[in-house]
Amino acid sequence: MSSYFTVPINLYQQPEFRLLAQNQVNTYHASFRLWHFLLAEAANNNDQGRISAAASLAYTVKEIKQISGITNNRSVDQLCGLLIKVGLLYENEKRALYIANWNQFCPEAQPVHEIDPIKTETVKPAQVTSATKNKKTLNLKHPATPTEQKQAQQIITELAQISGKHFPEAERHEEYVVSWLQRGYLPEQFKQVSLAKSAEWGNQIEMRKFVRPRTLFGPKFINYVNDIVPERPVTVVHHVEPMPRAERLQGLYLDCDRDLNETFRRAKIEGMLITKEELEVEIDGI
Repeated sequence: MSSYFTVPINLYQQPEFRLLAQNQVNTYHASFRLWHFLLAEAANNNDQGRISAAASLAYTVKEIKQISGITNNRSVDQLCGLLIKVGLLYENEKRALYIANWNQFCPEAQPVHEIDPIKTETVKPAQVTSATKNKKTLNLKHPATPTEQKQAQQIITELAQISGKHFPEAERHEEYVVSWLQRGYLPEQFKQVSLAKSAEWGNQIEMRKFVRPRTLFGPKFINYVNDIVPERPVTVVHHVEPMPRAERLQGLYLDCDRDLNETFRRAKIEGMLITKEELEVEIDGI
């Protein structure tokens, strides 16, 4: 039994995946996820990419459901048919199911004819469907689709509106949002976190700086989602008593890591009429 398989670095740029992304927008994520489960099963079987129980047995809906966890029979038929159509799976004469181009993924597999070697990196099967555990970033499962990019932009803009803050391009971190969207989280959950943390931290000078995309939608996002109790609706931050001007400037100063020039620039962006001399007086002693 094989413990490892290889994944081409340019995997998602290959024609089959491009065809899947371009023509199957509604089922792209489901078919993408199913293919990875089937890839891991083929690695376990270690038989030229075979997914079915045996080369002489046709694959069954029940078999694929057990491998992938999908419970809907119609979905299994539809997704398998789609993956076969775009060339990511194929059937033999007995309708046994295989991963197409298996020689790309299994080092032991011998290609039928000579081809140029593809640069690869070795990963464990379980790593294909799980998020990379990285302290600073969350890797994307696949390149962001136009829909995901649009949703991420809207979610960051909504956070700015809720918190009353402005996030320059370098601080938007839309890739964080996309990574969670690809793992099944909904735009409404991002809004709930934005509302909850803006209400909780927005009027606290030391905590206000953490109302930002890289904190709320970073690796701890799942914790913030789990902290929200549905039975207790969150109060929109716009209804909170306005923060005094001095506290607002002090919070902005801390948010800018005590950089006077940056604080002055951000204050102008947020529409605050103040001179540098006045700003120095307001933040004196912090």
